[in-house]
Amino acid sequence: MGFGLLAVSWTSNASVEEPAGIKKRTVTVEGADIILVFIPAGEFLMGSPQDEAVRQPTEGPQRRVKIEEGFWMGETEVTMGVWQAVTGEDVVGFFDETPEHPVKWMTWDEVQGFIAALNSKTGRKFRLPSEAEWEYACRAGTNTPFSCGDSLGSDQANFDGQYPYGKASAGDAREGTIPVKSFPPNPWGLFDMHGNVYEWCQDAYNADVYAHPESFQKNAAGNPVYLGPEPERVFRGGSWLGNGASCRSAGRNGENHEYAFNFLGFRLVMDE
Repeated sequence: MGFGLLAVSWTSNASVEEPAGIKKRTVTVEGADIILVFIPAGEFLMGSPQDEAVRQPTEGPQRRVKIEEGFWMGETEVTMGVWQAVTGEDVVGFFDETPEHPVKWMTWDEVQGFIAALNSKTGRKFRLPSEAEWEYACRAGTNTPFSCGDSLGSDQANFDGQYPYGKASAGDAREGTIPVKSFPPNPWGLFDMHGNVYEWCQDAYNADVYAHPESFQKNAAGNPVYLGPEPERVFRGGSWLGNGASCRSAGRNGENHEYAFNFLGFRLVMDE
């Protein structure tokens, strides 16, 4: 397996403790485990409030969104090891990486091909999260800029720590991805929802769609999704390359579905 090209390494000293009472299940494919946590149905305020620092116009107007059905979500970003197990493809890393690093350099279309292969091998119903599902799971019941509070430093997530958010102190820029689960999870048991790699969502990207809630449809789980004609697809969560502000729960971006980047990966959702 072709893991590793550049000598950018990371050793975590974090004591990773998981919240109690998290409902989990494991799907094994070709010897690789995909661990999922259950995200319960509920309601939340999607987008950022007017007074959130570094807020972008694309994050509003803030609106209440109902997640009609709970769903299973990958506790981590899809790793290089899981990608190789499903596709049989040799995965070449851009950094000094292992099978536990998040996969990247995959277009949205390639991710759809991976999901189709995964569903064929497992008989399950995997897919990408909708943008609403992603933010709901990222927030995990919080209404602050991050699930961990009002600030974000490099001791909490993998991003360019020279540019923290809020009252956090400046830290290191690790200049590459790190193994998943290097930091504690959010309150619902999800790791790296802030930083490491951005994550593709199912939705088409429209900068003004929040102002037009009638544009949203229902996905397979009955939850909101925007499937407009735009060639761009939403990606969320921030990455090793960006600043702290880019990792905010409400932050949203879009890129052409045929493009791939070394800071962009994905996370799975599974329906029953």
